[in-house]
Amino acid sequence: MSSKQNELSASYVLKSDHDLSIPCPLCKDRRALALGDIDEAITERLSGMRGVTDLLIDVPMIDAEQGSVAQAAYVLRGLIDEVVEMYRVMSQGSDEKGCRMPMQ
Repeated sequence: MSSKQNELSASYVLKSDHDLSIPCPLCKDRRALALGDIDEAITERLSGMRGVTDLLIDVPMIDAEQGSVAQAAYVLRGLIDEVVEMYRVMSQGSDEKGCRMPMQ
């Protein structure tokens, strides 16, 4: 059996209930996280990004102060950083278990 056949596909890992022992992206504590939990956290952050982006789009209409716009941008940056960190630890956790996407 080739190594390609031994690897689990990413779709199998995401659909399974396997837990991975990976650092929590937010508290940095090492604990078992279900991939569904990470998916839920990423979805929440993406929804938050959408809300902040909608607010920034409306800035000209609401005549917001420059400090308020900067604060919204910092919130958006923080949400982006959290999602990037979640993807990073999720991909490392998958690699640790040998659950990589098959090469094409």
